[in-house]
Amino acid sequence: MNWRNSSRRYSTPMVPPILGIERYKGHVMHSHNYRTAHCFTGEAVLVLGAGPSGIDIALEIATVAERVYLCHDQPKPLTKDFPPVICQENGILRIDGDHTVVLKNGKIVSATWIVLCTGYKLTYGFLSEGCRVTTDENVVFPLYKHIFHADFPSLAFIGLPMRVIPFIIMDYQNRFFLSALEGSVKLPSCEAMKQQAAKDLAKHVSSGLAKRHFHCLPKMKMWNYLEDIANICGLPKVPQYVKDLYDITSKERECKCQYKDIKIRILPDGTVRYSY
Repeated sequence: MNWRNSSRRYSTPMVPPILGIERYKGHVMHSHNYRTAHCFTGEAVLVLGAGPSGIDIALEIATVAERVYLCHDQPKPLTKDFPPVICQENGILRIDGDHTVVLKNGKIVSATWIVLCTGYKLTYGFLSEGCRVTTDENVVFPLYKHIFHADFPSLAFIGLPMRVIPFIIMDYQNRFFLSALEGSVKLPSCEAMKQQAAKDLAKHVSSGLAKRHFHCLPKMKMWNYLEDIANICGLPKVPQYVKDLYDITSKERECKCQYKDIKIRILPDGTVRYSY
């Protein structure tokens, strides 16, 4: 059987429309093109987006910049121990002048750089129209279990889920895909998979969640998803110490900028110990 494996999760930057951006005389960069912080030395930098990449980039830029405005639309300020050079602000309302940025709360800041940490669009222009893949609001459809194209089950999209432990997710997905290719796991009919994909999406939207977050599987959704794959394929369940590690690092990341410096020990009985 011929097979294809593709996700393109981080290939096409999502660039939001910003009113008045044509009047901006500073520099604009998407996080996709960020490599080092040296070009921001002594500058006033506005970082738009406070996801993992936005925070990491803001922290790195803060080591050389005069000021970093970390702009986001989250209802409450992040509780991290940011250095003084980082100031949390609202999102961008419009550009008013050469370097003048008006924020959604009416505050005006001056920034010589805008770094867009605004995620990615899922695009599959390399696939023919005959593959019948849609990406409306960043939902890849119709996929069974976020992996298999319902019409062409040998076409798999590995690594689409977000807010997950990437390598564990991809490992289980690849094992599922391989099991289906080898025939040790029998997939439902194409029609049944298509109906299940539509049902899962409808359930997600009816629960009040944004359609664009369909592939987001935070915490319990992730564990349930992995357990589902394990049951289907006869794979080992995710060990408890992995779940404990996830909880520890998630908690530390919420409040500490240096959470990556954490030292982890897993004892023979599976108990997790950590320190800085």
